[in-house]
Amino acid sequence: MHNADSQQRLTGLIAALGRPSVAPTSIDRHESIPGSDEQRVATTQIDELLRRVTALTGVIGEGNRPEWDDVDRLAAQLLLADLAAIASTARALNGLAASRLTTALTDLAAARRDAERTIQEAG
Repeated sequence: MHNADSQQRLTGLIAALGRPSVAPTSIDRHESIPGSDEQRVATTQIDELLRRVTALTGVIGEGNRPEWDDVDRLAAQLLLADLAAIASTARALNGLAASRLTTALTDLAAARRDAERTIQEAG
């Protein structure tokens, strides 16, 4: 950093980011839906990343500097990395949702066959 303003803005950037949050490790195991734990963890991670995106966007938008300096570039790189992580996690959640729907359809078809067989056996 070449000047006190840059150092102060870097300190502000670090403060805006805050400490990383850790996804909960103890998740209610009573729910038996496959993938529900992963969905809760991923949702928590996305929420934290969106908080960081908001903070980073605020830091980049501060002041009316005509040119970007090292702090702006660092904030932009972090912002892009967080946006990439959000996109990746969202894609993973979409894949998880598709898997859960496929499993639900399979279970529903099996339940229908069981019900039809029970009706035939009773009749």
